[in-house]
Amino acid sequence: MNLNDLKTFFGLHEKSFVPNVGIGTAVATEGRLTVKGDSSTTSSFGGVASAQTQNFTSSSSWQAPAGVTSVTVEAWGGGGGGGSGGSSNGYAGGGGAGGSYAKKVVTVTPGQTYTVTVGTGGAGGASGANNGTAGNPSWFDAVGTVYAQGGARGNTGASGTGGAGSSASSIGDTVYAGGSGANGSSGLYNGAGGGGAGSTGVGGNATSYTAGTGTTEGGSGGAGQYVNGANINVTGIAGTTYGGGGSGGYRASSNRAGGAGADGYVKLSWTEITPIAAPLFVAKDTSDAYKFVINGIGNVGVGIQAPTEKLHVDGNVLATAYLYTSDQRLKENIHEISGLELILKMRGVHFTWKKNGQPELGLIAQEVEAVAPDLVVTDPFTGMKSVKYGNIVAPLIEATKDLYQMCNDTKNELQNLKRDIASEREHKDQKIIELEKKNSELHERLLRLEKMMENKK
Repeated sequence: MNLNDLKTFFGLHEKSFVPNVGIGTAVATEGRLTVKGDSSTTSSFGGVASAQTQNFTSSSSWQAPAGVTSVTVEAWGGGGGGGSGGSSNGYAGGGGAGGSYAKKVVTVTPGQTYTVTVGTGGAGGASGANNGTAGNPSWFDAVGTVYAQGGARGNTGASGTGGAGSSASSIGDTVYAGGSGANGSSGLYNGAGGGGAGSTGVGGNATSYTAGTGTTEGGSGGAGQYVNGANINVTGIAGTTYGGGGSGGYRASSNRAGGAGADGYVKLSWTEITPIAAPLFVAKDTSDAYKFVINGIGNVGVGIQAPTEKLHVDGNVLATAYLYTSDQRLKENIHEISGLELILKMRGVHFTWKKNGQPELGLIAQEVEAVAPDLVVTDPFTGMKSVKYGNIVAPLIEATKDLYQMCNDTKNELQNLKRDIASEREHKDQKIIELEKKNSELHERLLRLEKMMENKK
């Protein structure tokens, strides 16, 4: 192989008398070193995260995708059915309770199939003296993993009792009870259904013939009707999705059934990682440790194999200054933030890094995320959390202004207090002067009287 062959093989070109080097390309014209990687993919050098969600309105199954080891499960139980209008005139059925809510992060095995069970709503009590039926529970995999109990039934009778909202048998890291159904009232109204629970809290309780409202993605209960002794037969109204309780029926002169509870619901959320292209450049030391990596999407890693940011450094960084893009022309929805209130919710700690025993001062990312989620970034590939320490300057500035205002207010109050005290003291001094003057006058009068008494003798 001659010199020209070597130049072609390594992509060497004479350019201003300085050779350009190409790796993976014979045309190195874009710089002193041009590297062209292949199109293969590998998860060992990172990936691109994408959030995935699948909703289930009926029972089915779910297979964990490749690379997915955890899934967030949210479950809504079915709403309870309302009681019938009973077998006698004027009887009013009670409303069914709303279904409960449960949420939990579950560990899964990639490729394994899991059962998803969606609880159906309870049936309304059939015409005659019939109670409704309870809503059915929803769960993921086995019953003991994530479980949202269904709403309790509404009952028939002269004033049929409503189902009580509960989450007593629900299983999850977060559980909320469905709202209670209202009692019916003989001759007046049929009881409304309770609201379904949701991700933001318990379902609303029904009040007389007013349905309970559901929270986020929880359905409202079926409404009752105020008849006030009128000859109006009322069939119960079904609850709305998901998990709303049905209202009771009302019999004025003929049988009426209760309303059905709404079906439950299951939502699965997970993050999939799409492997990125193989790295364009890798540098290792003699112990095979990664020192420098440019991955397939242009992220640069120093001391790390799989960089997830444009520059990802494992270790200290020394620089004269760091510049943050902050031009107003790049921003919108600008508003002031709380200062002292936010800072007081944070906790500064002393800790030791596990990997090297190095002592350090700082914050706990999970604690910061709970009070200021915009200050925390979660690595989609590893799940590790980082804090934007530089951005804490914003609440610190506002906290300083809050403290300054508090100091000014205190200073003004103190000055006013001093002024009041001085004024009061001046007033008292004037009173003392007046009293001393009066005392002197009285003393002189007394002396004159004594003199007059002596003269008369």
